[in-house]
Amino acid sequence: MNYQKDKEIEKKRYNSRALKVSNSIKTFSIKSIPKFLRKPYEIYYKRLKQNINENTSVLELAAGMGEHTRTLVNIGADLTVTDISKESIKNIKRAYGNKLVTKVADIENLPFKDDSFDVVCCAGSLSYGSHFKVRDEIYRVLKKDGIFICVDSLGNNIIYRLNRYFNYLIGKRTKSVIKRAPSLNLLKLYEEKFNCEKINFFGSITWLKPIISPIIGINSFSKLSDWFDKFFNIKKSAFKFVIVLIKSKK
Repeated sequence: MNYQKDKEIEKKRYNSRALKVSNSIKTFSIKSIPKFLRKPYEIYYKRLKQNINENTSVLELAAGMGEHTRTLVNIGADLTVTDISKESIKNIKRAYGNKLVTKVADIENLPFKDDSFDVVCCAGSLSYGSHFKVRDEIYRVLKKDGIFICVDSLGNNIIYRLNRYFNYLIGKRTKSVIKRAPSLNLLKLYEEKFNCEKINFFGSITWLKPIISPIIGINSFSKLSDWFDKFFNIKKSAFKFVIVLIKSKK
């Protein structure tokens, strides 16, 4: 597996995607996410709002084309947004102008001083770098008692792993990215470095959507999926997670 080659492939993929959509970034919102997948993002936005205000210095990692940046902009935080794709960063800058600072950056090697930010956040980005390097860079740039907030996919469920492998076979993902899909072991790795404030798991039965939703409807399936997540221990079978970690000595 050629790790650096895969990184360049992903960078080109996201540059190409950004060039195609150009200024349409402002259309991104929670409503653009399928209803049966919204709950983890709703909780992610809730955690952001609970921990950020206009006086908070925030770093958003691997922001893509700003799919989740609007919430941070609306809060009015002192916001810095990064991505490895320069074209994606251009789109974000065009959309939000002087409401934020943008920087082309690799999550494995962040161009910021130690103890720079009150909050670091990301959505779906932990698989785009070495687990240890990404974790340690997040820790490094956070201030003491700083907070890391993340929503991402979990790779323990065999059905979801097979789906990611299929995406690799059809060229939508590189092998490096699917091999680094977050797992329960990765969450433990973060808990070794940080104090875990909150963690939620979602989407244990998401894979049943094509089978059940034609019978009961997408709204009912979404409610069923959320209910299942709430009342059953779905950690090992979850599709998504939201975690809040604090940088403080244990």
